[in-house]
Amino acid sequence: MASKSTVVSIPESTSQSRSQKITISNLKRVVSVAVNTGKVTHSVNGSEVTINVSDGSYTRYTTSSTPNTKTVSDTRTSSTDSFQSSISYNDGTYSGTLSKSGGSTPYVVSGSGPGQKSVTSSQSSWYDLGGSCSGAQSGALSALPSSIPYSDGEGYTGTLQRTGASAGSCQKLSDEGGGERLYGASATGTYSGTVTKPDTRKYNYSQSYSGTVYGPSSVSYTYYYAYTVNVTYEDNFGQTLTLTAPVSGGKLSVGNTYAVTGTTLDTDPGDIISVYVRVNKGTNYRIAQGSVDGVNPLAFNKTLTFTGGALKDGTTAVSGLLDEGATHLLEVWSEDNKGGTSIIAERTFTVALNRPPTLTHSFVANNDNLSDDSPIIINGTVSDPDGQAVTMKYRMNGGADAPISISNGEWTITVTPKQMVTGTNSLVITAADSLGAATVLTFSLTRSVTKTRLKTAHARYKLSPQSATAKEVLAWLQHETGDLNVDGALSIVAAGAAESYKAMTKTSAPVITGIVEKEFIGTYAAPDAQLHLKFTLTCNDANSTASATNLSGAIKA
Repeated sequence: MASKSTVVSIPESTSQSRSQKITISNLKRVVSVAVNTGKVTHSVNGSEVTINVSDGSYTRYTTSSTPNTKTVSDTRTSSTDSFQSSISYNDGTYSGTLSKSGGSTPYVVSGSGPGQKSVTSSQSSWYDLGGSCSGAQSGALSALPSSIPYSDGEGYTGTLQRTGASAGSCQKLSDEGGGERLYGASATGTYSGTVTKPDTRKYNYSQSYSGTVYGPSSVSYTYYYAYTVNVTYEDNFGQTLTLTAPVSGGKLSVGNTYAVTGTTLDTDPGDIISVYVRVNKGTNYRIAQGSVDGVNPLAFNKTLTFTGGALKDGTTAVSGLLDEGATHLLEVWSEDNKGGTSIIAERTFTVALNRPPTLTHSFVANNDNLSDDSPIIINGTVSDPDGQAVTMKYRMNGGADAPISISNGEWTITVTPKQMVTGTNSLVITAADSLGAATVLTFSLTRSVTKTRLKTAHARYKLSPQSATAKEVLAWLQHETGDLNVDGALSIVAAGAAESYKAMTKTSAPVITGIVEKEFIGTYAAPDAQLHLKFTLTCNDANSTASATNLSGAIKA
């Protein structure tokens, strides 16, 4: 099998490693994959081939220059609160201008702040000119000042006021003659007050600066990569399908067959070929399958049947329900197990759906003066437009179905009043073809009963002899005396034959007051199987009340 190739261009991108998928219809195998630069690998999933390229040489590049910047802060100090609005910055690599960041900040470099405090101190005095001890003590107290100055090493100064005083003990200093003595004494004063110190602080000032400074610019490179890949592969050849039947334009009636025949040739030995049909783009339906040798075509022949409104393979529906009057499409094609397909052959056709039988009828609508056994005859014709076999049946008042015989397209049924109920009766007649299409006629029959007293009445009895046949019957009938006459008749015929009556001999005799008994004898020359006894009761006055009271008898073989 000859190899084929295709070129895959992977467009330019900044990514050096790339993947790209391609689809090769009916791919059988990839023979080789080559790339113009770098490395290439591939993977296969059905008809999809994934190509992976990497490590290729760049096709071009671009550059871009980006300045390097940073944000820096610096501080300046001064003994006065006066600073420039900006300062220059240069660290040998980055340079620029920094601006004030906020206001200045003062700080103390020497001295202390102002203050005050309360202090207490004491001071002593001495007086030695007293002529008496008390005089010396008074002199010492008088020698104490009312206030004293205050100063300490912390810088506090002020004046303290005397808040108290006390005299000490006195001492005799001398005792001269003549009674003159000299005394001395001390006194201590207590002084209190508030003292203060001045503000001696000296300040320097600090100012912060910040800003963006600039260094040398950085150069960056962007590389672009593109690949050209050559894929060598072998694909799976499809089949050559020849459809010999059906032809387009066919019309199918119910029950018609629809043959799909032809051949399909696949040149790949060992492939598994399946032949499919599809109607009106519906579900695929396989009609043939087989392995091929690559030389001889695979023949297919499938006969479908139009039934139940659809094309079917036996009982399996191949199509959906098909409308009459529409043109339908049949598609036929083949596939192998590796994805290879043939062309799709198309044929059109139409259908004639099954139609129900045509049913006619005629009967006398009104029948008067009927007895229970009087026949009501309904007849008509039946035919099927599609030529299907037809069967008929009828049902009275929802009872059991009874068959209707059809002869040369004509049918007849007979019903009697005693099959009906008084009032409305439903009679349903159905004609159905062999495919189930049916025509239904529904009649509404009304039975009205008028009771009229009769001068003549008949009573029939079917007799069952103990032996298979009989030829003579003896009967005794008792009835009331009065306006009543009874005659008897006997029918002895073969089984299934129509009744045929012969008069019976009659004698009579009284039984009891008001009752008379009549004896009837009927005899046939040869015995037969079907026996019927009939009595005819007559009177001259319709209002007569005389009636039969008892019946008995015997049968002779």
